[in-house]
Amino acid sequence: MDPPAVIPGGDLVSILDKGGLPAPFGREILLLQTYVAGTGYVPGVGDLVSSMNAGERLILRREPDNSHDRMAILVLTTSGTKVGYIPRRDNTVIARLMDAGKAIYAVVTAVGPGEHPARINVDVMMHDGYGF
Repeated sequence: MDPPAVIPGGDLVSILDKGGLPAPFGREILLLQTYVAGTGYVPGVGDLVSSMNAGERLILRREPDNSHDRMAILVLTTSGTKVGYIPRRDNTVIARLMDAGKAIYAVVTAVGPGEHPARINVDVMMHDGYGF
């Protein structure tokens, strides 16, 4: 019988953390279906929305020092452009998960005109497992 293979550079978990192998047991969990609030305050939002597509991933970033809402969650494009915020009515649990280090992001589900210059519907997702 051959000896077990040696993993160069460390154990399996350290390799997974570096993205070296596909993530076992990793999964995406839908936390919330909502919209992006505050788009009317974003300069050039019309151009931004016209370039957005369903399925596009958006970055969520906590703003615990936000003077209007200590649970504020900023929504950004992957290039770092501000889109708006997760609505206050929906952000408390998501903010606590983010503060606990969970990998949370949004995915655009629909884009179109709304009460403000733009209506952007999103699914808020959590990646559970290695390899994010």
